[in-house]
Order: sequence, then C-alpha cells, then structure tokens
Amino acid sequence: MYGSQAEVIAITGVKPEDLECADQAALETLIGGWLEDAKALIDAETRRDFDAEVAAGTIPEVPRGVKHVAVRLVANMVAVSLQRRRSPVVQMGQFEIQISGDDVFTPALRRDLAPFKKRSRIGLYLVGQPDEETL
Repeated sequence: MYGSQAEVIAITGVKPEDLECADQAALETLIGGWLEDAKALIDAETRRDFDAEVAAGTIPEVPRGVKHVAVRLVANMVAVSLQRRRSPVVQMGQFEIQISGDDVFTPALRRDLAPFKKRSRIGLYLVGQPDEETL
C-alpha cells in the first residue's frame, strides 16, 4: 500500500460520520481498501510494483512521489463518495444539470506518475537496402 490512512484523513479532513462509518477504525479500514485500489491503479499505470521492487532490493523504498499520488488519488475517491452521498446531480447553470463525475485518476495524477513509468527497451531499426532516392 502506498501512503497511509492518516495522510488521507489529514488531507481530506474526513470524519467517520461523513462516510457513514461506525467509528474511526471502520473509516481507516475503508480508506485502507481504497489505498489498495490506488496501488493497483498506480501499478497498472506505471507497469511496476514498487512494493515488490523494495522487497527484491531493487529500490530502497517506494518513491515519495508515488506515495503522494496514491494519497491524492484516495482523497479524490473520498471527495467523489462525499459528493454522491450529498447529491449525485450538480447544477451547472440556470437550467443545465449534470451527474457528478467519478474520474478520480485525473490527468494531473497521471502526469505526476510519468517519471516513474517503466520504459520499454524495444527499439525499431530499418534493415534493408537504401532506396536510390535517399542516397
């Protein structure tokens, strides 16, 4: 798991009653599940498993930037959950309404993960005789 329940709670200010949790332990369990979901999304996006790399000794620790993205991603999950509980409909203008969005893995989060993505080592080379026109 990248990040911690305490970090998500600190950044969102969410309380157990906000998400209809019985107590703080239930809230932390819910957020812990979302952190596991965030880990899976991050691993798929970067094509890496940072926890496995730490366990194998390939890297000393999960990069702080990856943890930060996980916490922000779960904070977005909290925000969407709160919005849906309050009202799934958002008033856009005087007559226009829209269902609240559920895009929690935003382009900004994907951009922040770009430096951590596993790069392909496949190169393409053209093999053959050059055309006379290119000489």
